Amino acid sequence: MLPTNGHTRGKDLILKALNRYTGMVIFLSNTSDKIAD
Repeated sequence: MLPTNGHTRGKDLILKALNRYTGMVIFLSNTSDKIAD
């Protein structure tokens, strides 16, 4: 299975967006935990 260049680039963008979203969710949950204390 050899994906085309455009397909790989699209996958990278999706992964980057997912990573950023996950990082934000973790950051927000950590912050709300601190506020709760």
